[in-house]
Amino acid sequence: MKEAIKNHFQNNYQAFYEKYLQGIKKIGGEEFKALCPFHEDTDPSFNFSNDTGLYHCHGCGKEGDAIHFYAKVNGLDTKKDFGKILKGIASDFSIPWIETRAEIEKTYDYTDADGKLIHQTVRMNPKDFQQRRPGNNGKQWEWNLKDIQCVLYNLPEVIKASEVLIVEGEKDTDNLVALGFTATTCAMGAKAWRPEYNESLKGKDIVLIPDNDLEGKEHMAQVGASLNGIAKSLKLLQLPGLKNKQDVSDFIETFKGNGNTAAIKLSKMIANIDIYEPPKEKPKVKGACATGMTFNDLEKEFSADLQWLWRKHIPKSLPSMVSGREGTGKTTFCLQAAKEILENNPKGVVVWIATEGFVRDTLTKMKTMGIVSERFQIPRKSDGSFRFNLYMQKDCNEIGNYLNQLDEPVLIVFVDSLRGASNLDANEDKMRIPIMNLSGIVCDKHGAACLWLHHNNKTKRDSMLDNVAGSPAITAAVRQILHIKKKSTYVRLIEQSKTNVDESSPLEMLKTGNDIVIREPSLQSDERQTDAAESFLLSLFKETDAIAANELFKKAEESGILEHPLKNAKRRLGIESKKTGNTWMWQWKI
Repeated sequence: MKEAIKNHFQNNYQAFYEKYLQGIKKIGGEEFKALCPFHEDTDPSFNFSNDTGLYHCHGCGKEGDAIHFYAKVNGLDTKKDFGKILKGIASDFSIPWIETRAEIEKTYDYTDADGKLIHQTVRMNPKDFQQRRPGNNGKQWEWNLKDIQCVLYNLPEVIKASEVLIVEGEKDTDNLVALGFTATTCAMGAKAWRPEYNESLKGKDIVLIPDNDLEGKEHMAQVGASLNGIAKSLKLLQLPGLKNKQDVSDFIETFKGNGNTAAIKLSKMIANIDIYEPPKEKPKVKGACATGMTFNDLEKEFSADLQWLWRKHIPKSLPSMVSGREGTGKTTFCLQAAKEILENNPKGVVVWIATEGFVRDTLTKMKTMGIVSERFQIPRKSDGSFRFNLYMQKDCNEIGNYLNQLDEPVLIVFVDSLRGASNLDANEDKMRIPIMNLSGIVCDKHGAACLWLHHNNKTKRDSMLDNVAGSPAITAAVRQILHIKKKSTYVRLIEQSKTNVDESSPLEMLKTGNDIVIREPSLQSDERQTDAAESFLLSLFKETDAIAANELFKKAEESGILEHPLKNAKRRLGIESKKTGNTWMWQWKI
């Protein structure tokens, strides 16, 4: 039935959300926005995709698919009430409901210390979970847990063990037991822990392993608070690399059947984590809740001292920007910086997000510049494209999941470009949202630099900062901006136009053939630069009295001679510019 519902709304989830949401508006492509039903929303912050049905609220953080949405607006649980959810959607949209008789797929026995059956969790097909207990008065089963004292799953082994792993679900428990651990869970899933379970775990070392979602983490926080002072010790193991809603069984599957390796990995992680201090019980809140971080908490994750990733121009753990007009060499400059970052850091990955597409063009530049390291990566979306819409939280989450599964730390993420990172107009204040969405993941979660390539206005302004295209909210969202401009045919000047960190000196980028050189600009006086240009011209004219102007300028660039002192030296030596030949090519003649 789930597939029938998906097929019904395929590429038209607008029809689904229109039934439950107010003020739906199209924001570009197949993306829509509306007022969020999960919090008090006055400025539409709820976005959904017409193609996939995935949603995300930028206000309260809720996200999921259409089935998850229906469950939340109707107060249903996606695990326990799955059948009700499907039937409800089918009823609301007159989708033919094929009544199939539920069949028992698997049973999980909950027994007392002596092995006597107390109750069962029953997995049904179509997917559903039900609870039952041995019946009375001739009945084989009563399909409820009334009038009994529930027990922990795998209780006989739990009682004998000194260390017990607590997970969310019987399948997870069985998978851990198969690896040689003693594990347990409680009936009815998340937030169903009962005080009577605590006695069986008194004086034991407890390891809490939550599912990777908000409900799973809240459930383990509840269990930890209940066992605090009863268990001998508590540890909380957050499994790395899990996608949203995945669990320990998904983690074990990544070892592709090698249970021994999985067991060793889990054992090492458990041994290396600190003792868990569960938070004190507080009044229940609806939705996600922020955590207060002290200076010491933050120092464990970030350094209070400014650190530089590349020269004194790209800071670590902060969002930066390189801006300039089309054709000024922003991409070339950033690729050269990426190359140097890889050369100076033996470990770590450089990520290049090609939001404008044109990956072949980037590939050509990479080949020309010799950037062929496997530590330089361009992420591709799960739909096969390269264009991430970073205004949409789901695309940012896809980048986040990709970064999470990398074997090496992230050094920097380049985004080429901000204009291609959303469907918004650059003059909208909302253009800051892609920067804030991705920078939160890259800088705060991974401690990496995040650098955005952006365009300048076509009309020149007095201030370099004012030249950055679009809303002032864009420049406010980054901590440093480097402005690149054309100095001459083969030379670009890079200057700092904004900094919230530290001042940096200008740079010059020279292109000599296929080689790119980034250097500190010459600090010579105008007179000394003109003297150097004069010596350069005299050396060229030793054996000839005429040189093609384009060839002369090219040689000057390769020698680091700037255009202004070159022309001063030309006047000083009395060199003339003349057009010669049928093509009227300019030459310099002495």
